[in-house]
Amino acid sequence: MSYSVSKTQRTLAGRYLAVLALLPLAWLVPHHELITNWRPLVALPLWMLLGHLATSGSYLVTGFSPRGAKGLFIGSLTIYRSRRSGVHLQAALTTAIAEELVFRYAALMALLGWSQSPALSLLATSLVFSVGHVHRRPSLRALPRYLDYFLLGLLLGGVVFVTGSIYPAIILHAMRNYILRCLLVSREEYLGLSGEGGQGP
Repeated sequence: MSYSVSKTQRTLAGRYLAVLALLPLAWLVPHHELITNWRPLVALPLWMLLGHLATSGSYLVTGFSPRGAKGLFIGSLTIYRSRRSGVHLQAALTTAIAEELVFRYAALMALLGWSQSPALSLLATSLVFSVGHVHRRPSLRALPRYLDYFLLGLLLGGVVFVTGSIYPAIILHAMRNYILRCLLVSREEYLGLSGEGGQGP
């Protein structure tokens, strides 16, 4: 699997429209403190690092390989020097904003208000988040991917509860998306983006 810059570029307008369509959720759901609380952004490097760790953690869950997870973490740090795709950054950020507004803002807070149980609302939204991300027919082989997205949902929801803000979850989610896109960019486009001539990823 690889992410094509040109194909992603063709979907950017739709991604921005989706974010604009979902923005009213920020005003319709009565938990505006999650939007107005900017204080956790002071720890921006921490949320970015957590994005790298979450990405390598995904490999640990889906590939069952601590060595592979370590390699992915080290490889993920190279995106700052070798990949220059603003298209993938936009795609990662718009996807993260849209999904966090739906899952960690609207759904999580609505379930919390209904159940009065942070644990139950977190488990339920993480389960729906997981199922919504696996686009293949359910099978035992897909279980690690379901588990990966479920654990990511728990992490993102937990971050919202701990920080009292939606922004760290957006950053963490966007970083994970961006790292995966950069590391899985098609080889042909990688050569043009990296500025490294004939060297491969």
